[in-house]
Amino acid sequence: MSNLEVNYILSNNPHITPEYIKDTLRYITTHRIEVFIDVLLQGKTIDQVRGFCADYNNKFVRFYIHGEEDFTVPEGAEISVFYYIFAKGKRIPCNFISPAVKTFQHKGFSFLDTIFPTTLGHTQRRNCVRTPVTKNEIPHLKLWIEDKLLSKEKTQWVAIDNSHFEIIDISAGGMLFIINEANPNFKYIQENTRVLSSGTFPFTNKPPLNLSMIGIVRRFAPSSSNGWYSLGLRFTRWAYLENHSSWNTIEDDNGIPLLANWVFQLMANRKKAQD
Repeated sequence: MSNLEVNYILSNNPHITPEYIKDTLRYITTHRIEVFIDVLLQGKTIDQVRGFCADYNNKFVRFYIHGEEDFTVPEGAEISVFYYIFAKGKRIPCNFISPAVKTFQHKGFSFLDTIFPTTLGHTQRRNCVRTPVTKNEIPHLKLWIEDKLLSKEKTQWVAIDNSHFEIIDISAGGMLFIINEANPNFKYIQENTRVLSSGTFPFTNKPPLNLSMIGIVRRFAPSSSNGWYSLGLRFTRWAYLENHSSWNTIEDDNGIPLLANWVFQLMANRKKAQD
């Protein structure tokens, strides 16, 4: 892999060849680099897993799926694959989308075969899968906006009336809302404003998860509905509702692991209902 030059693997490189793609697969196989795999159906992410490249040739790429004893994908699914290679001290993101060929189990382990990709991209990846969600699916969902006008010594939070917001989607790393401009604190919302949220995230076979999350507004713009604005949050800290004295800092792009488990359960339950 030392022969890979950084100027050769820049984004949108038109000279990527099958040999180059094999070089990247050889690298992640040899060094056991973790691979991020999204299962796509009709352009939408329906599952997200992690694994390692187990084998490849001119026709297919085989992945071992980590932590999944009975992993399957629906007919017609595409697989979005993301991994990193390293060249001259730089971390280079690699991604491709390819049709799924088959899944199978061997000695208690799950494997996935995809068609060998014809192209390879170098775009950055969103680490946390998003899924649409409603207030009914997150009982007791509440929002507060940081009010910097009340006190500079202690953070003050002002509640947003339940009728003035709707949740659109959620991931382990953030949430997307729409906010009505009728809210009295609407005029104070802007990018980098802090927002506090809390809610109950129910699980099927274990106690619900009661969380509080502090996030930063990363996107604030008019939505398609008149009088409503889109508000995108990226979580920066979280705590159990039962213990607000202990806040956890989110130090990477993978968000809140416990919330990721809830998101995946929600997606799995919807898939079962469709089947």
